[in-house]
Amino acid sequence: MGDPMGDPSGGTETFVAPDSLVAPGGTTGDGFMAPVQPGQPYGYDPFVAGQPRGGPYGGFPGAAHGVGPNGPQPYRYGWTSRYEYAYLSSTSLNSALGDLEWNEFNAEWEYTSPSPWGKIYSVTPQFGLRSGDLPGGDSWFRFGLDLEAVTPTQGPWSFLLAFNPSINSDLDRNLSTEAWQFDSHGMIFYQSNPYLTWVAGAGFWDRVEDRVIPYAGFIFVPDDHWELRLVLPEPRISHFLGVPWGLATWAYVRAEYHVESYEANLEGAYGKRQVQIEDGRLMGGFRFDSGCCAAFVEAGWVFEREFQVRDFHEIDLSDAFMARAGVRY
Repeated sequence: MGDPMGDPSGGTETFVAPDSLVAPGGTTGDGFMAPVQPGQPYGYDPFVAGQPRGGPYGGFPGAAHGVGPNGPQPYRYGWTSRYEYAYLSSTSLNSALGDLEWNEFNAEWEYTSPSPWGKIYSVTPQFGLRSGDLPGGDSWFRFGLDLEAVTPTQGPWSFLLAFNPSINSDLDRNLSTEAWQFDSHGMIFYQSNPYLTWVAGAGFWDRVEDRVIPYAGFIFVPDDHWELRLVLPEPRISHFLGVPWGLATWAYVRAEYHVESYEANLEGAYGKRQVQIEDGRLMGGFRFDSGCCAAFVEAGWVFEREFQVRDFHEIDLSDAFMARAGVRY
C-alpha cells in the first residue's frame, strides 16, 4: 500500500526521493502510473478506518520514483512510525453526562512488504487515547490492527483491500461485544492520463449506527504546485510552497466526515453503553517533508456534531475548535 500518509518524493525538479524509498520491484517508470490509493490517514484519525489515506503528511503513494511536489510517489518498505497529538475544545452534553473535551494521542507502527505475486502488503498495529472530560470517565482507548493489500500495476489500474479490527473501550470492567469494531474498505483507481485519477469504492464502518461510506471522486494534479484530491469522505486541496531550509513544504485545506465510538461505563441510568461521536471537520495547515521524515500542523472547526448513546437518545453538540500536529519517520 505504500506509505499511508503519503511520501512526497520531492518539492522541485532537483528534490528527488532518497534511495531508501524503493519503488515496487525497483522500477522507475515514467510517471504515468496509477497512485496506489489515498487510504486511511493516520494523521487524520485512525479511529475512522477506511478513510482515504494521504492525510496531512502528503501525496499519494505510487508505483514509481518521481519529481515534483505530488508524485509519482515511492513505496516505503519496512517499518514506518507515526505519532500525533490533537486537542478538541469543550462542549456541554447534558446534566447527566457532563462535558465533552479531550486531548488525543494516536500512534501507528506500519510494516510494509512486497510479495512474490506483485502485491504490496502492510500490517499496522494502532493505538489511540482520548483523555479529558469524557462521559463516564477520564480516558477512552483504541487498540487496532490495520491489514491492507494493494495491487500496484504498470498500467492505469490499481486496487486496494483493507480490514481493520479494533477494540474501543474505557477499559472499565469486562469488555463486551460492543467494544469490538470490524471496519473494512475497498478502492479502485484508474489513471486516465498523467494528471487525472478516478477513484471508486466503499467502506464499512462498524459503529453504534453502522455505515457504508462511498469512496468516490478524482485526483487532479495539473502541475508541480497543485493537487486537488476531491475524494469522499475526505477531500483536500494542497499547494506546494517550495523547499525552505531544505524542507519540501505544502499548505492545504481539507474537509472530513468523521465518526468514532467506544464502549464506556456511563453509570447512572445509562450504565455501560456504546457511545458514538459524529461530526464534520474543516481544517487548514502545513506539511513538511525531508525525505526520511515528515510532519504537519493544522487547525480548524468541528461542526454538525452529534453524540449518541446506544439504545438512548442523540444529543446535538455545539461547534468546537480542533488543533492537531504529528510526525512520521
